[in-house]
Amino acid sequence: MPTNNEVVEVNEVPEWKPLAIKASKAGDNAKKAMDIAIDAMKAEGVTLNMFRANEDKSDKAVKFRNHLKAAIIESWPKSKQDLVKLPPGSLSPSQKLERGDQQRQISSRIKDFRNSFERRMPNNKGPKPPSTDKKFVYTRIDQMLNRLRNAEEPRVKDLEKFIELMEEAKKLMLN
Repeated sequence: MPTNNEVVEVNEVPEWKPLAIKASKAGDNAKKAMDIAIDAMKAEGVTLNMFRANEDKSDKAVKFRNHLKAAIIESWPKSKQDLVKLPPGSLSPSQKLERGDQQRQISSRIKDFRNSFERRMPNNKGPKPPSTDKKFVYTRIDQMLNRLRNAEEPRVKDLEKFIELMEEAKKLMLN
């Protein structure tokens, strides 16, 4: 697995790579280009977990991350591309700083792609149904009773009577 300091040569070019290059370039149409690239990634079977090495270590995910990193680098001007391809030992201190900045830009851009991918995923949870008054009161009475029963020193003068009244209130709410 390559680190952020390594540039990996990739032979097979996925269909989404040119779209990712375009989406990595700044401009007015960047969001639209990002959406098109994400749709193409989904069409080729990319999943959300593939964006992070610690979530998916499969060969397919490694190839995906290498292609995405290469696409991001290809969106840069030639001088920046050349700098990131040089071996770290041959760089001057100022070049090392600039290269470190480039590595952070790569990570940030990958995060942008991941966030955009996540936003475009369908929401399978759906809206949460509203709570009814009965359910709300019943739940609160249960919570209150549990807390009082487990308290070392409950702040109720007649705990037995209070519990009896609360149980009666629960029965009234169920009708």
